Amino acid sequence: MPEPAPSPPKRRRTPNKKKAKHDNAKVQSLTKADHCKSVLNLLNKGDMKAIQVLPQIGMKTAYCIITHRSLNGNFKNFKELSRAPFWRGKAWERFEKANNLC
Repeated sequence: MPEPAPSPPKRRRTPNKKKAKHDNAKVQSLTKADHCKSVLNLLNKGDMKAIQVLPQIGMKTAYCIITHRSLNGNFKNFKELSRAPFWRGKAWERFEKANNLC
């Protein structure tokens, strides 16, 4: 009768590192006002790629935002942004809804 195959050598186990527990007290959720400020800041200071990260903003709209911004200065608020001439049809409403600005 053949002898049983030897068992493979045992691997040396490394001790488990303790994972940091998630502290809910330290996690801060953005308020709607903070979110709106960050979107407006991105539209005022972002480059083409950064602006295109926002939903409903493609290459053409990002280019129009940057061109409008360079000619007229930064947007002061969303009302001023909504009056910009590059929003066609219901594009502003779609942008506003997709980015939770309304």
